[in-house]
Amino acid sequence: LADSLLKDINTIEQSDINQSEKTSKYKSLARQFKNALYHDRRKYKGKNLENRISLKTYANYLSRTRKLFDDRLHHLFFKKINKLTINYPTYKPLFESWHNKKASTIRIELLSLKVKLKSCILLLEKYNPSSTNDLLKKAYPEWEKSIHDKTIEEEAKIARLLLNDLNKLKVNHEIMYHLTLDSTEKLAIKMKTDENLNKKKRNIVLINYQEYIKQLNQIINLPDETFSGLTRSSIANLSFALAAVSGRRMIEILSTGKVKRISKYKIAFSGQAKKRVQTTDTERQIYTLIDSRLFIKKLNLLRNSPALSDLEHILNKNSDDLTKTNNIKINNVFDSPLNNFAKQFFNDKQRVFKDTRAIYARIVYEKYFIRDKRWKNVDEDVFFAEILGHDDEQTQLYYKQFKLKDFNPNFLPKIEENTKLKALQLLDDDMPKLARQNAAVKIHDWVKQQISTNPNINITTYSIRKAIPVKPTVVARYLEHVADALKLVKQHGRYEKIHNNNIIITDDNHNITTHHIIDKQKPKFHSQKLINNQWLVQYIYQGNAYVWTGNADNAEDAIHHAWAEHDDH
Repeated sequence: LADSLLKDINTIEQSDINQSEKTSKYKSLARQFKNALYHDRRKYKGKNLENRISLKTYANYLSRTRKLFDDRLHHLFFKKINKLTINYPTYKPLFESWHNKKASTIRIELLSLKVKLKSCILLLEKYNPSSTNDLLKKAYPEWEKSIHDKTIEEEAKIARLLLNDLNKLKVNHEIMYHLTLDSTEKLAIKMKTDENLNKKKRNIVLINYQEYIKQLNQIINLPDETFSGLTRSSIANLSFALAAVSGRRMIEILSTGKVKRISKYKIAFSGQAKKRVQTTDTERQIYTLIDSRLFIKKLNLLRNSPALSDLEHILNKNSDDLTKTNNIKINNVFDSPLNNFAKQFFNDKQRVFKDTRAIYARIVYEKYFIRDKRWKNVDEDVFFAEILGHDDEQTQLYYKQFKLKDFNPNFLPKIEENTKLKALQLLDDDMPKLARQNAAVKIHDWVKQQISTNPNINITTYSIRKAIPVKPTVVARYLEHVADALKLVKQHGRYEKIHNNNIIITDDNHNITTHHIIDKQKPKFHSQKLINNQWLVQYIYQGNAYVWTGNADNAEDAIHHAWAEHDDH
């Protein structure tokens, strides 16, 4: 659908019809595209409604499709810029240079200009005409000359007018303004997002800080050869640990992130993902939960590992499919093994790889917000936004689900003795008698080698037989003999690791869920009709906000369905 839309847009752009006709055709194409994806009344009705993509997926597809036109500008853009060149001669060189630059470069420079203009307006509140304003000059070096020449007040007037004009400026190609959600769809997504946020804020997860840090350090300090496997799973633990100690996203750890050491626990990070306007030189100072030298060393080890040797091929594959960003391509390949490791690490099926980011934010907040003078004059929102790399300070609200138990900013984990390896070595003499032709000896030597490099590795029948060609009965006999040494327990007919992992605390004594149940509170419903007999129902019950969407005959029927689904849960 996206390829077809792109082809049709190109045809219209190259045609000789006037601009108003082009605009009309753009609107029509966008409507057809959105119908095919989500809105078609004939295709998506009755039972077929179940086959329709979710509203969130629909929004994601629209976003990916808009990226196809990122390299194009609005047809009136340069006409408006020429007017600005006349009205604001100070900025004439910049505006004229845009005629010979790519759309992506123009967006970056436009964003930088807006930031500069805003800073001029803000500094005026602190400006004193009768003072030398030396501190102000240091705080705003881009306006130092204007402050010195005492022309800053006039500059601020111009900045306010220009900023107002730039905010009205349409930069994007016309089609991008039509490939958007309508107000009802935006409301439905917002309500669902608010509901999820509300649940997170009232269902806090308690993390055993010292155990968490200890296990991350165990992974980081494993021998380098541990991560020399060819499979994605062989680097899942290192990828997870590096993300956890730096708060970076999966793609930033595997590919885009660039780091430079500043101090023992601080690095300069660039290569932020999830930014439409990519500025390659933007650096943020962030903390590391391990020595920054070790972090950089292990990051380089990961990037050069055999399991990532085809990363460039992954990113270049299907390069003609512009709807697939590098982030999507990497997620498609690495999402499963890395998320599986996260569930194994926490011993909790609800946990995912990106939880490391929220936990990191909580740790560095507790560790540095009060102690580091860097944050003396800002609040928590600015701290989280800067540490996580968010331009929008509201985004950090979604990163407060985790709290810490036994937090100690001075805690340093000790590298523990490999007790599993010692226990296995005590069983060496038993192996020749356990199976014929030294089969058990071969298994035992291989298992000891694995445990010596990674004490937490999961030894299974499958992993043994994959490495050594032996009968299942021999493996079963071996695992039964070494179960205590490997801390295995037999469940459902097979041996599995004993999970004494207590990173996530679930004991009732530590339950810090904050919501209060009001038994007699009645739900307050608000219903709204959408399209195709679809209804949106919003309601508040026991202090929580809920959203339901689905088929219904009328408002009463919609409310009935919403409440029935609530009871089912």
